[in-house]
Amino acid sequence: MNSLDMARQLRRGMPNAGVSGPWQFGTIASISAATNTVGVYLDSNTGTITTGLSYLSSYFPVVGDAVVIGRMQASARSARFVIGRFFSGTQPRIIPPTNKAAPTGGPYIVGDVAWDTGYLGNWYCTVAGSPGTWKLLHANNLRASAYLAGAQNGTTGAFTVVNFDTKSYDPNNNFTTGAGAKYTAPVAGDYSVAGAGSFIGFVGTVLYASVVYKNGVEFQRGFEAVLNTSIGNTVMPVSCIVPLAAGDTVQLALYQASGGNLAFTTGSNFTFLDIAFIGQR
Repeated sequence: MNSLDMARQLRRGMPNAGVSGPWQFGTIASISAATNTVGVYLDSNTGTITTGLSYLSSYFPVVGDAVVIGRMQASARSARFVIGRFFSGTQPRIIPPTNKAAPTGGPYIVGDVAWDTGYLGNWYCTVAGSPGTWKLLHANNLRASAYLAGAQNGTTGAFTVVNFDTKSYDPNNNFTTGAGAKYTAPVAGDYSVAGAGSFIGFVGTVLYASVVYKNGVEFQRGFEAVLNTSIGNTVMPVSCIVPLAAGDTVQLALYQASGGNLAFTTGSNFTFLDIAFIGQR
């Protein structure tokens, strides 16, 4: 089959088969931004394979590396079809993956998306450029949960940070256990925070509270009450959405005013902290 027969066969299998004009096929190897030219193309009128098609930007509205089969855009002059890789225009793409970082280089356009293999999430381009502005939409690995398994006392008349010592999960290793236990945000964004704590043997008619600390300062108070009678374990929950910059920390602290030290209740169902990345604004 000669090149003219090939062009005719291609036309019969493509949309708008009656439209004549140059066709693009295969991998376009070279592109000149200065002259809007592409490398190799097949002219379906003559069956000639040649190079150097000009006025590229008039017909191909896609920027970047993409694979398209079908009619791109017709004009008064002719119609253009592309099979393979091409550059120019304004259609978003899926670009090569990154690893715990927004894409670099460029240029990129609004709507480009990159998979992050480290965070298990998607970066989305919100402002075009090189590299432009990117936001992390979600990240399955940016989550953690820890609880208190060992003994710890809460000081009377003060908030005591819980020294979580056991992780339930922490795929990106952002939760530091032990004294002053905390979660450190690897990227900026909104984080869902939920936790709770309990004391063994509440003493009546004194104040108890649970709070979330952001960078060592109270951010959100949850449970706060004066218990009128001495009771057993009472779980004191707190939950909130915390905006964090990269490097900010989150902790859980508990308060009691019994007049003496009280032991925290241990176990993942009594004294725990769960954190998950939601997204970037």
